[in-house]
Amino acid sequence: MDGQHSLWSDADACLSDCSDDNVIDIRGIVHVAGYAGKAARVLVRGEAAKDEFVQDHLLRILRGDVHGVVRGLRRMATVQKLSKEKRANVDAACGYSTAHANRMTSDEYLATGLPMATGVIEGACRHLVKDRLERTGMRWSARGVPAMLSLRCLKASNVWAEFQRQFLNPTPLKA
Repeated sequence: MDGQHSLWSDADACLSDCSDDNVIDIRGIVHVAGYAGKAARVLVRGEAAKDEFVQDHLLRILRGDVHGVVRGLRRMATVQKLSKEKRANVDAACGYSTAHANRMTSDEYLATGLPMATGVIEGACRHLVKDRLERTGMRWSARGVPAMLSLRCLKASNVWAEFQRQFLNPTPLKA
């Protein structure tokens, strides 16, 4: 997810009954890149150098060195004696990364094959949930939503035919 605090608090509220072992908070790398770009604009001269700077910082973050990146940005800003206005971009990048450091253990996520960009998840939510449940005039009950989403996931996962086969012709349980 992105850095909007209300999204994280809503997610925490919805997942409060879940074990911490079953919940993984991941900060999308695309949002992190935006902050790295803002810092690069005030710390580095030349477009190629800015691109290289952002790439280097994102790779370090993906390797799990969020705190090292923050220390480096702050040091660069201090050494360059940035104006208050320019320093604000660096401080925003550092504050954002520090606030979400527990959600930016990218090296661990990548090692387990988890997605690092929210677009995959947002696209799946739009395709599976929004496109089906938010059509004009639709109203859903608390019981109807999970039932519909379960069916929608079966269909989208290409296991609909197998589900129907098992549902229509269940294998009798052996005694």
